[in-house]
Amino acid sequence: MNPLELAWDTFDFHGEDIARLEALQASNMMKVKVFSSKRVNPTESEKHKLLNNILSCCGKLISNYQKQLHSISELNILYDSGVEIPLERQMDNRYLDELADLTMMLIHEVKAYRERIVKKLS
Repeated sequence: MNPLELAWDTFDFHGEDIARLEALQASNMMKVKVFSSKRVNPTESEKHKLLNNILSCCGKLISNYQKQLHSISELNILYDSGVEIPLERQMDNRYLDELADLTMMLIHEVKAYRERIVKKLS
């Protein structure tokens, strides 16, 4: 496999894992919303379990976002290296830079959410 395709496959792999983790996090967030709406009065054990699930998911999300950032960096290096880029893979590096910026913003948001949720469920 050529380096460009390997870099894209790596990026896609982390993207799929991120999508799975984001869906899990959305489910966890819905549970927090139910707890917060007082429709369900959670026990301390339930709150502790949910908090642990959320913290684990946040950690995995941050790790995968960082791995995706590394993949984006590798792609940028390859696109700047002068290696022949197939027509279907040609793109402006600006889009990779924007994707990296967005991914860094997501890392920041997950960290901020993690801090808020610890306060809310502790």
